[in-house]
Amino acid sequence: MPSKRSYRAAILLVNTLAAACTDSTRTVSPPQAALPTITRGQFVFLDEWADYQAIFVADSNGVKLKRISPQNSIDRDPAVSPDGKKIAISGSIPNGNGSDLYVMNADGTNRIRITTDPDGTGRMAGWSEQPAWSPDGKRIAFVGYSQNELQIFVMNADGTGIKQITHWEASSASPEWSADGKRILFARDMVGWENKGIFEIDVDGSNVRQLTSGYRDRRPTRSPDGSRIAFVRDFQDSRGMSLFVMGSDATDLKRLADGLYWGANPAWSPDGNSIAFGVTSSSKMCDYYDDGVLYPCGNEFKRVGLDGTIDPAWLLPTAAYVVWQR
Repeated sequence: MPSKRSYRAAILLVNTLAAACTDSTRTVSPPQAALPTITRGQFVFLDEWADYQAIFVADSNGVKLKRISPQNSIDRDPAVSPDGKKIAISGSIPNGNGSDLYVMNADGTNRIRITTDPDGTGRMAGWSEQPAWSPDGKRIAFVGYSQNELQIFVMNADGTGIKQITHWEASSASPEWSADGKRILFARDMVGWENKGIFEIDVDGSNVRQLTSGYRDRRPTRSPDGSRIAFVRDFQDSRGMSLFVMGSDATDLKRLADGLYWGANPAWSPDGNSIAFGVTSSSKMCDYYDDGVLYPCGNEFKRVGLDGTIDPAWLLPTAAYVVWQR
């Protein structure tokens, strides 16, 4: 008669063989493909001369890789999430006027509209733009229309939890988060030169600090290490617009380049040693005034070092707004 030990061994062998047979016929799901990512040094930019206005991805040399805007869509203000997997944009509203915010994968798929009426009054429908990701990728600051002016708002990355943080009789624009996620840098425009300039504010709307004044300063952006701020100064006279850089405490102001395109933004290189800036070019000519005279109306980005030297070999053609992924 077999012992209890040999009987248990036989049962174990049968179970093992059964499991092996089961495993051999089991359907194994293929691994999911990794989401596309915007990598360090790549560009996401607006081409105003594409079909309508479209967002493209380019490699570190400025070569177009992919269009991520759908056909017949007017997109602007691209912002890349910190992990490079998502892009927020200001996009045209189907069958309507104005724009709302959308979030999509880095290849343009899974495009989701995340704003429709941010302040709940109906006044802001179609007035959401200039998204900016928080450093942890969980929130988005943006510009919306409220109190008859453009104001700064903050919300969760899925469009919930919207909170207005500026409440002035002023236009506020171009929000950008501090590295610790506690402060937001932005530009403010009011009637009266003393109230124009670059400001920063706590995320809860408190502790406003003015960094520049006396000029219409626009599009502020911090260097990768947070030690400096680049911005566009609009002199509103024959001098046009120029690129400036200053310390994060508003000291050491320096003018780097002139002749900037009105809608372009400065974009720091990932290493913080140079800045891309937009200019009007003669690559396109337009009859602005219907007088038979053609004027330059193309767009392109150049690169300037912090010493003011422009790189003659570097050019991002047709770009009107650029994100240089860090």
